[in-house]
Amino acid sequence: MFFGFLILAIFIILGILLGQNISIPYSAYQYVAVAILACLDSVFGALAASTGKNFKMKIFLSGFFFNAIFAIFLVYLGELLN
Repeated sequence: MFFGFLILAIFIILGILLGQNISIPYSAYQYVAVAILACLDSVFGALAASTGKNFKMKIFLSGFFFNAIFAIFLVYLGELLN
C-alpha cells in the first residue's frame, strides 16, 4: 500500500514539474478543459470501483480514453452548431 502512495506522489510531482513548461493555444482551451474533466470523471469512477473491490484496469483505461475523446468530439460538435 505504501508503495502505491509513493508512486502516486512521484507522478504528481513529475506532472507538476513537467506541466509548467507546456503552453496550450488559446483555441484549444475548451477542448483541453473538457477532456480533463472527462478524465477526472474516469479517475473518480475508478476510485469508487476500487473501494467496492470491483475495479478492472481494462474498463478503466478504455473509459478514460473514450470519455476524453468523446468529450472533445461533443465540444467540437457544439462549436459547429454554434
